Amino acid sequence: MANKIATKLGYTNEEYRKSLLNENRYQDVYWKAIERKEFATKAIVVRDGSSSMLWGGNGSYTPMQIATSLAIFAAEQLPYPFKNHFITFSENPRLIEIPEGTIEQKVRYVESFGECANTDISKVYELLLNVAKSKQVKPKDMVAQVIIISDMEFDYCVRGKSTFETYKEKFAELGLEMPQLVFWNVEARSIHTPVTENELGVKLVSGSSQKILDRVVSNKINCTPYEFMIEDLARYSEVDSFKL
Repeated sequence: MANKIATKLGYTNEEYRKSLLNENRYQDVYWKAIERKEFATKAIVVRDGSSSMLWGGNGSYTPMQIATSLAIFAAEQLPYPFKNHFITFSENPRLIEIPEGTIEQKVRYVESFGECANTDISKVYELLLNVAKSKQVKPKDMVAQVIIISDMEFDYCVRGKSTFETYKEKFAELGLEMPQLVFWNVEARSIHTPVTENELGVKLVSGSSQKILDRVVSNKINCTPYEFMIEDLARYSEVDSFKL
């Protein structure tokens, strides 16, 4: 296959191999150039890898691309023992370690986990608790936020306040705070209130615009819909004050 592609492009096999190698190097340079400190909290991603995530999005990125890139990006920022890990979106979620390698290799590895199922939030918290117990995780090294990135509605994933109360107590027994849950529906059609909070204290994020992406990465989601609107309008303040 590579021989046919190289011939069609007018390259020798060796030239084609070198062009791919250079492209991979550029990708790594761009990836490493991203400002790491912008990820303002210790977050682990629960990544939905179902086939429906391959469609839709904001026109520039598919839901799958957003979920995969954020899973890798967040994993790289986590302290031991969660560093380089993400969680699969599944009835039986797993904590997966991403091997070292180029960004292309990492993407290919993460994308190999494509189970099509709902996720069990209680089992996600159980996974984190088990790691916290076995590794004697200190508060400063504990995951602070669980970001579920999916194209599903939140109600399909979480039912009942008792689950949250139970796990708050379990984390408290270890001297830890239960990680905040953020459910990000990247394929939401209605984005009149892109950041809300339900009665369980769960942050609900809707849409896949660059503004929403920036908010999740910088952890600027602890706001009311009104505050979100006011901040968005602030960029027009200079226009308002302009005198003809």
